[in-house]
Amino acid sequence: MIDEALERHWESTCKLVFGAPVGKLADFEDYLYSDVVRPSARKSAEGDVMALPAIPQGARVADYAHLAMTMAKAPKVSINDAKDIDSLARAMGEIAVFAGNVMQGQSSHVEKSNRVLDSHYVWRSYNVIYSKYVAFCRRVKYGECVFGIDSTSKMRFAVKSYDIYNSSVFFECLRVYDSSNCYYCANMDYCSDCLFCFNQRSARRKIGNLELPEGKFALLKKKLVSEMHESLAAKKRAVQVLDIIGGKHG
Repeated sequence: MIDEALERHWESTCKLVFGAPVGKLADFEDYLYSDVVRPSARKSAEGDVMALPAIPQGARVADYAHLAMTMAKAPKVSINDAKDIDSLARAMGEIAVFAGNVMQGQSSHVEKSNRVLDSHYVWRSYNVIYSKYVAFCRRVKYGECVFGIDSTSKMRFAVKSYDIYNSSVFFECLRVYDSSNCYYCANMDYCSDCLFCFNQRSARRKIGNLELPEGKFALLKKKLVSEMHESLAAKKRAVQVLDIIGGKHG
């Protein structure tokens, strides 16, 4: 069950990005998770475990907290198995287990996630470090209020974006650094207030790579963002920047 505090921050993020809420966070799981490599759900003796997606099917997994408590009693190979590489590999394969539900440092309110360090209010995510209010994400460091994000650092208030650094207020963006208030943008540096822009540096108030006067830009931005909000709220998903770049839309 999604934490109430995380739900509130999803709503406040949507208000900031779209101007109004779009609905409950759980209703957007398929969309937000659609291009994020997810942790794999596995069964262990301690119950359900979220583990790395690359773990082979059939491999043994265990809850990290349980492994940490029993580390001193970890099984050992016999002296006979230490005689050569093949024997050691076979013996270790019989006793080794993968750790899941890894949560370290001062983390709290973490559910159905793996590899979380010093982070709070994390849901269905992995590789999350020094972050808070994170859902359906992978590889997040120093993030706050990020949803459906893959590979980001120092990012705040973002929905469904990829490879973002030191930026805030985003929707459907790819490889954007040191920027703010961008929607459907890719390959951008030091930009702000851009919609449907690509390959820009130090751009301001641009739509479709075209710079507009402040008043005209504000009116058109309001209209376009309102359309994004209406579509997302009604359909629980949106056109994706990856599809636009790949020519799959329209």
